Amino acid sequence: MVFMTDGETNTQYDPSDKFDWICSQTQSSACNAFATSVMQTACTAMKKSGIEIYTLSYSADADVVNIRNCATNGAHFFTAPSRPSTRRSPLRSAEIFCG
Repeated sequence: MVFMTDGETNTQYDPSDKFDWICSQTQSSACNAFATSVMQTACTAMKKSGIEIYTLSYSADADVVNIRNCATNGAHFFTAPSRPSTRRSPLRSAEIFCG
């Protein structure tokens, strides 16, 4: 699995939104801690199931420690200097992962 993220907690601005965001309308340290816990629980479960996880962080402000911890190992963690464009994302990801 490839997990690409800017490493920032998302917030929900529209209560009728179909997406199930963790933080509702505001970001706080408590919400960020909860979101990190949920992410690490999911990553741990996937790794225990034998799923190989590559992570790609594309923000200078990303929580790289937790994104790196989600990866299968340190060799599966990558950073990009900026957010990849939608059109070039798959190609750039392949370049980063394959060298």
